[in-house]
Amino acid sequence: MNLDRLRIVQVEDDIVEESAGNIGVSESSSSSVAIFAHHIETVATLGDLLRATCTSYEIAGTSEAYAEALEAMLTLLFLGLGRKTIEDAGSAFASVCMALHRGQKVPHICRRLLAAGDSDSEARKYYVNIKEELTKKAGGRLSDAVQLITQCWRSLNLGLAAYQWDLAAREFRRCAAFFTDEEYADDTVDALETVVASSRNRNLLDTQLGGESRITLMTYNQSKGREFDVVIHAHKSDDYWGKPTERDRKESLRVLGVAISRARQKLIVVTPHTPHEIVRPFVV
Repeated sequence: MNLDRLRIVQVEDDIVEESAGNIGVSESSSSSVAIFAHHIETVATLGDLLRATCTSYEIAGTSEAYAEALEAMLTLLFLGLGRKTIEDAGSAFASVCMALHRGQKVPHICRRLLAAGDSDSEARKYYVNIKEELTKKAGGRLSDAVQLITQCWRSLNLGLAAYQWDLAAREFRRCAAFFTDEEYADDTVDALETVVASSRNRNLLDTQLGGESRITLMTYNQSKGREFDVVIHAHKSDDYWGKPTERDRKESLRVLGVAISRARQKLIVVTPHTPHEIVRPFVV
């Protein structure tokens, strides 16, 4: 990369996200802009900050996670009718998280959600409980069951993918409104599945054709194969780059090198005054 296009911004560690977000807003008026961070939690924080300033943004993987969340909600409805299993529910929930981690190792939270086969796991206990609650609602109003399942993610106290789940829950309730007074039964859920599938496919198509978001947020691992006019890296001093082994170090440097090459015109690196040792050679 031409050094004329490289800019290093050093700030206090606790304002890295805020600084990166502000720079992104200032650069987005005439360019395609992306902000990369190491962890999805940092990406979520950036999203909260941009939303507070009414700035349009998209989190990479949102459309996929949104689609998986819609599918998970349908799975839960079928679970209550005995047409899906506890294991199906675990897979559906884990798929929502994994959609946000393209090209990365499966996050620990996904392994927890997939632990539906472990009789002692908290995840299985939750799935069993939600199945019992939904089974009680079978034969009643579909809207009551929909209200319960759209709140499931928050009930699990999961921060990861909560934004995508909430978006999907809003759309799921809109789709279910066509069946407000219908019975929670096989025929009604089959009809709802058709409506939800149409919404799911439309969302994915709209994303592929290009949206109106001014800023795209993602992790470094998600940046492979993507390019933007301006790329902003948001580094935190406590970012975890793996174990202190030569193998992990080489992999971390490879990931960071790919992320650096995603900028077509300008790379802006926002880093604390004492950056992580993996990051230090790129900014000092």
